[in-house]
Amino acid sequence: MTPAEGSTLEKNLLEVLLGIKDRAPNHLWSAHWYRFSTALDQSAFSPYMDLDAVYSGNRTYIQTLRAYNRVNPRPVFLYEAFYEDDQIMRACGTPQLMRAQAYWTLLSGACGHHFGSYRIWGFGAEVIGGGRWDWRAGMESQGAREMVHVKRLFEGRAWYDLVPDQDHTVVTKGYGSFGQDDRTAGGDYVTAARTRDGSLVMAYVPSTGTGSRTITVNMARLGGPANARWYNPTNGTYASIAGSPFANSGSRNFTTPGDNGTGANDWVLVLETARAGDSVSGNNY
Repeated sequence: MTPAEGSTLEKNLLEVLLGIKDRAPNHLWSAHWYRFSTALDQSAFSPYMDLDAVYSGNRTYIQTLRAYNRVNPRPVFLYEAFYEDDQIMRACGTPQLMRAQAYWTLLSGACGHHFGSYRIWGFGAEVIGGGRWDWRAGMESQGAREMVHVKRLFEGRAWYDLVPDQDHTVVTKGYGSFGQDDRTAGGDYVTAARTRDGSLVMAYVPSTGTGSRTITVNMARLGGPANARWYNPTNGTYASIAGSPFANSGSRNFTTPGDNGTGANDWVLVLETARAGDSVSGNNY
């Protein structure tokens, strides 16, 4: 529900908010407005928001970066984007797009991400193709299971120190085209981020088919010689890169291994100095 500015509904909802805050002053607040918006877009409510929340279309990095770049930003998370097995996803390849939404978000300054399943949210109420969705099957879907690998990649690393590479000073070539926030699926845009001390660089290369893609990295943005690996977002394993560790000078091309085993070619490049690697839990190696 998104009330019109200055409307009676807006005033009433604001009174509800203030009433709750009066009785529960320590609760955190955010809001879920219209698609292609964030929680701070409604001026009457934004002063009371503790967290910013993104309601996006396909390319989740767009609204996430808009929230990240605010003059007075709040911690931002993805509240909602497209759901696994919804109409757009079924037409364009669900699993790889669900992965892209997660990695695009987290490498664009977000502190969290929600995964949505069309099979689950209605718990069997939704009818599709003459039958009802089985929410139990949704719990075991490929997209749902691959979210585990998102967590495993980021936990144990200084993800909270990652700064989005918006100006392409880290990934300087091969990053594709910055898209539009709409309801179409797909997109080749590479989101990358770097910690300020240069101990960690991560870049998500989304699926564009099954072939390899090459990106160019400015290695001088690393804080020291860096170990380089490709992370497979479909099974949580790493592929070593020959010649690693690499000096933190000049530019270097990195070519993805191609098909990740699922008929898609998305991979995550992980560059870590010895300092960053010391902080990573053993199960990541």
